[in-house]
Amino acid sequence: MSTVAAASRMAGRSGPVPLALRNLLANKPRLLRSSGGIGFAVLLMLMQLGFEQAFFDSSLQIIRGLDGDLFLQSAHKYQFATQDPFPAATLETAGRVPGIATARPLYADWYDVFWKNPSNGKVFLVRALAFQPDEPVFSFADVDAERQQLNSADTILVDRRARRFLGMNSPAAKSELNGATVRIVGNFTLGPDFQSDGTVIMGERTFAAILHGAAGNPPGIEAGVIKLAPGADPNTVQAALRQALPPEIAVMTKPELIAFERARGAGRHVMNTKARLDQHRVVHQGIITTSVDVDLVAEPREGAGELAYVDVHAPAVARAGLGERRGVIGEHGQADHKARLPAPF
Repeated sequence: MSTVAAASRMAGRSGPVPLALRNLLANKPRLLRSSGGIGFAVLLMLMQLGFEQAFFDSSLQIIRGLDGDLFLQSAHKYQFATQDPFPAATLETAGRVPGIATARPLYADWYDVFWKNPSNGKVFLVRALAFQPDEPVFSFADVDAERQQLNSADTILVDRRARRFLGMNSPAAKSELNGATVRIVGNFTLGPDFQSDGTVIMGERTFAAILHGAAGNPPGIEAGVIKLAPGADPNTVQAALRQALPPEIAVMTKPELIAFERARGAGRHVMNTKARLDQHRVVHQGIITTSVDVDLVAEPREGAGELAYVDVHAPAVARAGLGERRGVIGEHGQADHKARLPAPF
C-alpha cells in the first residue's frame, strides 16, 4: 500500500529532482571539510598573486621616482637592475636633438657597493644610485631637499625604510662604503625590494671614488633621464632620438619602461646557455657575499637538479676586505677557484 502511495506521489511531482543538491547536503560535516579545503587553496593563490604584485611594485619604485619624459638605457639590458653602462658621449648626442630641454645621467650599481652597519660593523651589499647634484633626476622630495649637500665629497643619503639589519635608520653621522668613510647628510624614503635590501644615493664624485674608477675615467651611465622642452611631442622626439643614437641604446617613455620591466620581470629566469647570473649568493669559509659577474661555464645543463660550475669574479669583495685573500679572492680581485653552485633556473 505504501509503495503504491509513494509511486503515486512521484508520478504527481513536476520538475527535476535536485539530485546534486541532495548529494551535496547528504553529509554536512564532509561538506564543511571540503569547503574549508577549497577556501584555503583559494587563499593561498590570492597570497601568491599578492606577493607577485608586491614584487613588481617594489621593483618599479626607482623607475617611478625618475623625473623624466624619456629614458635611455642599453638595449642589451634584460631588466633595469642590470649593469650595462653607456658612455657620456651618447647622452651628449641625445641632448643636441631638437625638442629636448635636458639630458641628465643616472649612475647606478647593484653589485659592487658594500655598506657597513654603523651600529654593529657588519657589512652588507646595497644598491647605489648617483647623479650630478646640480642636475637632479629624482622626483623624491627628500632627495631634492638634500641634494646640494651631495656636492661635497664622501657624502651620501640613506634609505630610512631599508631593512633594519642594515642600520640605516640609526642616528649615526658616518659609516663606510667599500671600506671608505662617508658622511650621512640626510635620508629619504624608498624601501627594499626583492633584489636590494637598501639604497644609498650620492653625488657623481663620491660614486666614482667609492668604485675606485681610473683617474680621469668617469663611471658609465646606466640611464639617461630626458626632459622635453615645452610643447615638444614625445613621439616625435623619441623617433628623432632613435635616429640619432646607435641601435645599442633603447629609447623609452616611462610607461614603456615600466611595461618593459614588468614583462622582463615575468621571464627573467629564462637565460641563454652562456648566462650572466646577477646577485648569486656565494658562501665560502663562513663569508656570505654576492658575486659580481657570474658566467656559466658548464653547458649544456642536462637535469633540473644538476649543479653548474660558475666562475666568480668579485672585485668589490676584495675591495671591501671581505675575502682577506684566504683562497677566496685573488691578488687582483679575481676568484682563484670555481665555486660549485646550484644553477638558478
